[in-house]
Amino acid sequence: MAPDVSRRYQEETIPVVEEQVQIGKREVETAKVHISKKVREELEDVDIPSMHEEVEVERVAMNRFVDEAPPPVRYEGDKMIISVLKEEVVLQKRLLLVEELHVTKKQVETHRTEKMPLRKEEVIIERVKTQPHDPRQA
Repeated sequence: MAPDVSRRYQEETIPVVEEQVQIGKREVETAKVHISKKVREELEDVDIPSMHEEVEVERVAMNRFVDEAPPPVRYEGDKMIISVLKEEVVLQKRLLLVEELHVTKKQVETHRTEKMPLRKEEVIIERVKTQPHDPRQA
């Protein structure tokens, strides 16, 4: 017969380990941006056109008698003609056309230059670094 071997069983627990990975994301501030703007004034030459009218008056001697009715104002092109009358005493009264005023109107454009302040804006962008973030401190 075979020798009686006493068998002893010892219970032992063997851990079974499994590693798992968790992936996530989070916001980390790495830098800031500071934006500012300045307004500058610069004097610039600005051409300012302006219009005005000038009147030229030419006196034209007429010295002729007219009927009782004074001649009306009349136009010849851009010229306005105004009759100037005077009364003379003679055996009979009659109108003497002394002169006509020939009035011409013309437009004259002039230019002048003035210094005028014009504003300009400048934008300044500065990157402001923050403290580096250690992911192990999360």
